[in-house]
Amino acid sequence: MIRQDKGNISMIIMVKGENSLIEHVSDQPINLLHLLQEHNAVISAPCGGNGSCGKCRVNIEGLGSVLSCQTVISPDWAAENGFRPDQPIVVHLPEYGKAQISSEGLMPDIIIDPLLNRGQVELDPASIIDQRSNEQRFEETSGLKVPFALLPQLYDIISSGHLKIDLLFKRDTGEVTHFLNADTKRILGAAFDIGTTTLAAWLYDLESGDRLGVSSRYNPQRS
Repeated sequence: MIRQDKGNISMIIMVKGENSLIEHVSDQPINLLHLLQEHNAVISAPCGGNGSCGKCRVNIEGLGSVLSCQTVISPDWAAENGFRPDQPIVVHLPEYGKAQISSEGLMPDIIIDPLLNRGQVELDPASIIDQRSNEQRFEETSGLKVPFALLPQLYDIISSGHLKIDLLFKRDTGEVTHFLNADTKRILGAAFDIGTTTLAAWLYDLESGDRLGVSSRYNPQRS
C-alpha cells in the first residue's frame, strides 16, 4: 500500500512467515534484505548480500520470486511493478522460516576413542627405605608424567593419605591433565558442527561412548 501523508509518500510492506507477520511503514527506499534482517526475520544470506548465493530469495505477491538483497523497494519501484496505491506490498518468506536442521544420520556409528583417558594410580605407602620424592614415586609407578603446574596438587593428595589417585591423562604423550575427585562419575565430551547458517552440537560420555544429547539452531552470526 502506498499512501501520501503531508507530502510524503509512504509504503506499507507486510512480511509473512510461517508463524510471524511483520508490518513496516517507510517513506524512504529500503533494501528488502536489510529490512528483513532489521526485523530478525529468518532469512539466509551467506554471501553477505552480494547476490551470488541466491539463498535470500523471497516471494512478493503479484511479482513472484526475487532476491531480497537485490530488491530496493520504493514508491517508484512499486509503481513500475504495477502495485496500486491502496495495495500493500506482501512478502512471503521461504519455507525454511522454521528451522529444519539435520543432526541425525550424517555419519555412520563412531567408536569413541578419545585422546583423553581416565585412569587410577595406586601408590605404595611411603617408607624410610624409599627415599624417592612423591613425583618420582608417582611417575615410576604409573609411567605418566606430571606437569609442573599440577605438582602442588599431587603433593596435597598424597599428603592427605590418598594413595589411590584418579586422574585424566593424554594417551599420546602420557601427561596428566587433571586429578579427579574419587566421586567423579562421568567424563563428557562435546562435538560441534559450525556452519554459516546453522549450528549443531552432540554430547557424549567418553567412557561408555553413549550419546547423551543433541541440539541444533540457526547460527546467530549468519549473514
